[in-house]
Amino acid sequence: MMVDAGVSLEPERAALVETARERWDISAETAAWAVHEAREGLPRKLIYGSEFPYSEASEQLGLARAGVGVEPSFAVGGLSNVWGAAALPFVQHDIADWPITEAQLAPHYVACSDMLGISAAEDDLAEWLPLYAKPRAPLERSGQANAMHRSLSRNREALRAAGFRFGQARVAAAAEDCLYCGLCLHGCPRKLIYAAPRTLQALQANPRFAYRSNVVAEGVSEDTASASVIGKDRLSAEPVALHAKRAFLAAGALPTTALLMRAGALDRAILKDSQYFLLPLLFLKGAPKPSAERLHTMAQLFLELRDAAISPHTVHMQVYSYNDHMAHEVRRRLGPLSFAAPLADARLGLIQGYLHSAHSGAIELSLESGALLARGQASAEVRSRVGKLIGKLLAAAPKLGAAPVWPLLEIAEPGRGFHVGGSFPMSTAPQGAASDTLGRPFGWRRIHAVDASVLPSIPATTITFAVMANAHRIGAEAARDEA
Repeated sequence: MMVDAGVSLEPERAALVETARERWDISAETAAWAVHEAREGLPRKLIYGSEFPYSEASEQLGLARAGVGVEPSFAVGGLSNVWGAAALPFVQHDIADWPITEAQLAPHYVACSDMLGISAAEDDLAEWLPLYAKPRAPLERSGQANAMHRSLSRNREALRAAGFRFGQARVAAAAEDCLYCGLCLHGCPRKLIYAAPRTLQALQANPRFAYRSNVVAEGVSEDTASASVIGKDRLSAEPVALHAKRAFLAAGALPTTALLMRAGALDRAILKDSQYFLLPLLFLKGAPKPSAERLHTMAQLFLELRDAAISPHTVHMQVYSYNDHMAHEVRRRLGPLSFAAPLADARLGLIQGYLHSAHSGAIELSLESGALLARGQASAEVRSRVGKLIGKLLAAAPKLGAAPVWPLLEIAEPGRGFHVGGSFPMSTAPQGAASDTLGRPFGWRRIHAVDASVLPSIPATTITFAVMANAHRIGAEAARDEA
């Protein structure tokens, strides 16, 4: 049985999506969701113009935030509704502090690759970051990304010697059915980008599976015979009590941490973060009128760097070419000079970058009078390490085919990249708030946390694929125990 808060897309918006999917009239129906939310700092990513992935969760959890970018989700499928679909594994180079190895995760990456359907190319990225399964056909790159890729390829050996690896962005999306409408960041009308509701729908065809919506979990406990989840109905507030042989907590790093803090009578926990930063790029060779090009707007290229002078861990960079989110932001920043925006459109791209949690800020969670408070803790290392990275990118710009626009660098607050976890880290000898290698804290045997809350550290490469693989591993091993 899957128990879920179950917030979903508003029916009227869902109807618009289905209309666009069937008739493909992007000029009318989809205009309703191609909007840009006005807010300070980085805008919150919407889906089909809706905030439903974020609705109710903070209020239900009693969450207050200070200097923190991450948000919980009560949506069906959680934040997979709004993720960027980038899918890379965590590898041994970056998880040497874990009690499990990349080899132990490998068969579970294979299983999750089949579930996600990753669009990718067999290229140099695989030297460091295995594909684990035959990929789907890659998406077509934009004109700007093709120009950068040609430069990268011409200078491949020099870039390799400098510690770079590059390749096609790996994204969980069906390239074979893509019409390149440019709406990826707003919501794919054809639902070609993987989101967890797709798997939920498939599971519901299995008579051994049950889905119970509108349940908000508020407490967990276990005895020698069973695990218990106590909560309430989201709509009626009536109490709910459920009991089973085992319980698997996959509510997301913030809600799972809050559940376990209350269960273990802890008043404080720390969430680790993979530092997120945005670095505009100037493509050395532009593309004419990218706003008129038929393209996808997910990450186009991945650029990985291993340089001990910057970090002993992999630095992950996702390269984005033109998209209307970026064009909107450029126009906002240009203000009265916005007439120059078409020139900027032709040349500007974006790096969305991440550092390993060893160099990143963190989030302190505390329970005070029943409320959950999240406070950001900045890291003094971040600006220095990102500064060294920018210097490296500037020096390599002629070979990369793009130069960083360093005055426009934006280093986000902890959690803004949504790559957080590690509040109950796995350990071979768990003590305090640590869990065992099956995600069980407090010496428990029947309650497993299986989301990012149990990761010992957060590498820079994308988090979702690795969290899925680790959850699959825990589930598989727990099933063997039951047998």
